Amino acid sequence: MAQVQLHRHTAPLKLDGAMTHMDLGGIITQLEGDKWIRNHNVFQLQLLGEFAVKEKNRKANWHLEFINVYEGWYQRLSRGRGRIHLLHLVAKHEDVLTNYEAYVWEKVDRPLDWEKVDRPLDWKRMDLPLELRSLSPMVLDEDPSA
Repeated sequence: MAQVQLHRHTAPLKLDGAMTHMDLGGIITQLEGDKWIRNHNVFQLQLLGEFAVKEKNRKANWHLEFINVYEGWYQRLSRGRGRIHLLHLVAKHEDVLTNYEAYVWEKVDRPLDWEKVDRPLDWKRMDLPLELRSLSPMVLDEDPSA
């Protein structure tokens, strides 16, 4: 059985509100709140994670297999631009499980009814008001005993 590698964030995770702006493909928008809000909707988190992995596979010709999202947060974007979701997820590539950090933009112009989304997601038929902003592996932790 493959083991999950221990990782830390590629950049400091700013749940204290220090991150105030988000680049949405050339549109710089301000985060509405001053804190990231923990998302407890497990169904929504798993769909967002599955979407993130499938989009990365499609756009970058990666071959990841989505396993699960183990934690997630969101913040509302200013000017009615929706919400940005921050996910920590596990995906597998060639029997190696790795932690990833993903940012998914949920666009407000077409709010998503999460209960009506068909699973499993089929990227050939996906017409979701979502956009993957980033998916990257988390960096290995240094050995604290060294």
